[in-house]
Amino acid sequence: MTKPVLYIRTGYALYLGPLHDNREHRHHLVQVALGLYHDFTLTIEGSEHKACEALLRAGVMHRVGSPDAPVCMVLFDADSSFAASVEKSLAGEVFKVFSEPMVSGKLRKVFNSEKSLPSGEELDGLVANLFGTESLNEQKKNPAMEELLEHLKSSEGKRCSAAEGAARIGLSESRMLHRFTEYTGIPFRRYLLWLRLRDAIDCITGGMNFTDAAHEAGFSDSAHLSRTFVDTFGMTMLKIFKNPDAGRFIQVIT
Repeated sequence: MTKPVLYIRTGYALYLGPLHDNREHRHHLVQVALGLYHDFTLTIEGSEHKACEALLRAGVMHRVGSPDAPVCMVLFDADSSFAASVEKSLAGEVFKVFSEPMVSGKLRKVFNSEKSLPSGEELDGLVANLFGTESLNEQKKNPAMEELLEHLKSSEGKRCSAAEGAARIGLSESRMLHRFTEYTGIPFRRYLLWLRLRDAIDCITGGMNFTDAAHEAGFSDSAHLSRTFVDTFGMTMLKIFKNPDAGRFIQVIT
């Protein structure tokens, strides 16, 4: 792998690359950190741990350090079915570190520099297999939910109220919200935020500045987009998209 890659998928994101000046942060995401080639450091409340792999509960102040070697960060929305599987592995602990690889080897083979990158759909299957949850792509399609998902993806600024979404498929608002989370593995409002973040990243990699990308993707302003990005990745957009090593040539797959 010659340059960083970022996947933004339904219910999770995956970043593979070096972490330049990754600062201490906390977010709503359940996190899996994997050192594919070298160990990394995980700092929790001032205590530093060396690890090959690590699991981390949502809301914990932390920092992952790996400035020279690529590290794989898999970030699951805390309300998603993926996160529930990781939480089960944590068994009540705030975090766990591993000195021996559990799943890194499989990911290392997938992201081997001699191979083409997996598609988003291929990665979905791999993540589901690695983290022990049913692939959302393998469940029986629900025509009403699929119609709603297509409507959300095509709506301007990814803005759609729960009431509007419920009316579109003929359900009560409470029933739609329950069915939506059950079907996608992520709550309705969080899903819309994921879509906006995906759109903003697409705009930035297409050459837009941060302000224009924020407005185009439906964020109130660039500050709102920046906060969402930092909350998700623990790095500023400047570090990712204007880093002299990563540049604007980061590969983004949605």
